[in-house]
Amino acid sequence: MGRCKVKYVIDRIENDIAILEGLETRKIINVSLSKLPKNVLESDVLNFENGKYVLDEKTKLERLEIIRRKMDKLRK
Repeated sequence: MGRCKVKYVIDRIENDIAILEGLETRKIINVSLSKLPKNVLESDVLNFENGKYVLDEKTKLERLEIIRRKMDKLRK
């Protein structure tokens, strides 16, 4: 039986700590960069599953597209 997948977005990085926000829960957690994939950036989306953080490029691109559409609407 697999564990439930939780999605986080990297809100910001301070020194060697990433501040993550749960996409569904909005809960903020601090995670050492050493526990994350190499070269993560602010706004990257991560899945936490089976005790491991994995980049979720598809969800990140979907979120960026939603933001782009909202910005386009605001500019009109």
